Order: sequence, then C-alpha cells, then structure tokens
Amino acid sequence: MVLLNTKGPGKQRYFFCHPAETLIGRHDSIHISTPNDSRLSELHARVYFDPQLKRWMLEDLQSEHGTFLKIAEFDDPLMITAGDVFVAGCTTFRVFAQN
Repeated sequence: MVLLNTKGPGKQRYFFCHPAETLIGRHDSIHISTPNDSRLSELHARVYFDPQLKRWMLEDLQSEHGTFLKIAEFDDPLMITAGDVFVAGCTTFRVFAQN
C-alpha cells in the first residue's frame, strides 16, 4: 500500500505502508510523522493489512479530531482501496496503490 500526502504539512510525499502496521501522527518515532499538523494526535490513525479479510484497513486510534474516509468520520476500522481519500488532522492522504 502506498499513500500520497496530497494536502497539509509535507504534501506531495509518498509513504509505503508496512502490512503489519503503519502509524500516522505527530509523534516523531512513528512511520508517518507530521509534527507540524496541530490537529493530528500523537498517535492518530493506523493502516494495516488484515490477513483474514485480505484487505487493507484504516483505523482511527481514538484521536481528538477524528479520521475521515470519503468525508465521513468513523469509529470502527474500515477497508481502504486504491483511489480512496482520507483525512487525519489537517493532512489529506490518497491511497495511491496496493501491493
């Protein structure tokens, strides 16, 4: 899975997701760190591959400002596919490719 940051701090950067887990947030020791996004929680969201469903998933980690997929906020993990757009804090990501 490849994510493209299309809006917000660090825009136009590509991120390659690890199947076990890729964390998104402001903390400096996680996979996708965006410390300049003040609406992003330290540990905001995660992307992971669910081997039972054989699908990539997006999960909000009880962030203060929520995570939005296709402009809708959600509580439970959701499947994501190429072309999907999600927002964490002020940062927008496009699911660019799947592997």
